[in-house]
Amino acid sequence: TVGNSTVSGLEDTRVDIGTIEIDAPVDIDGSQNYFIDISIDSVPNGTVFFINGTEVNPLIEGEWFRLPSGSESAPTLELLIRDPDGSDSHFSGEFNLTLRATVSDETEDDTVFSSSIPLEIPVTIDPVADCIEFSIPEVWVDEDLGPADVGSNISSGLLLIDDSSSGETNNQRNETIGSVTLSAPENQILTGIYAPTGPSGTQINAVGSAIVTYTLVNNIAFYTISSPVVDNATAATSQEDLEDAMSDILATLETFQYPVIEDSDVEQYVNVSATTIDINQGIVSISESCSQLVDFVVRAIADVSMVQTTLQGAGTPTIFFAF
Repeated sequence: TVGNSTVSGLEDTRVDIGTIEIDAPVDIDGSQNYFIDISIDSVPNGTVFFINGTEVNPLIEGEWFRLPSGSESAPTLELLIRDPDGSDSHFSGEFNLTLRATVSDETEDDTVFSSSIPLEIPVTIDPVADCIEFSIPEVWVDEDLGPADVGSNISSGLLLIDDSSSGETNNQRNETIGSVTLSAPENQILTGIYAPTGPSGTQINAVGSAIVTYTLVNNIAFYTISSPVVDNATAATSQEDLEDAMSDILATLETFQYPVIEDSDVEQYVNVSATTIDINQGIVSISESCSQLVDFVVRAIADVSMVQTTLQGAGTPTIFFAF
């Protein structure tokens, strides 16, 4: 018997199936061993199993994974869905776990196995939106040459986790970007056609559904690019609408420029943070805000100096030297 008739858990975390009570004749001589068998076809590829909190390597017995629990007749069972290479699979979805109990008994001549009737347990894994991955390189810009177009550089370095590739029962919808926030010291106010200049709390409409909100906190300027499509998302929000909202957010981001401080060859920065949204099985999950600091290394350029020299004598020209 199984303690839980239905099971639910969260993406990329261990799922507690419960205590498996194996009913078998009393083991008088200590010759019995107990196993939990899991139908191979009933679990996503890459599933890892834990007996009493310890990961076990299952044996393969025909169409079954066989999990040894030794002399323990009431072991606890957990599972974790990974990709076959051992990395997180980002699986969310539903499947029916099929298991049975097996008892082995050693005799003088042989080992006898006896298995119970298989039991099916519905398992639901709810989605958890993942942190975005950053691949934004250090940016080099030249001083005194005006603002640098850095929005497109940042936009191309925001990478989404692929969480729709681990089997038919997994979520078939990809995560999308929910918001992007740029922040920088107040004296490095960002520019661009959709960059508000204040006061704090100012909002302006940007590309498509995107909105930019400007706030000033402790001398740090924040520019948050969001979309009401994401902010008001429900289980019924379509993937197409979410992808359109993401496109609007990124197109707005690409218009932002960085104001290179004149005559400065010191490192300056913009902090980039972003959220993602994942929807499956009626659950809307928005990730925590994940951040990366982007350094802008400003290359010094020698300034031009003018020296005026007048040669002696009437009618002689004035000569200018530029450095």
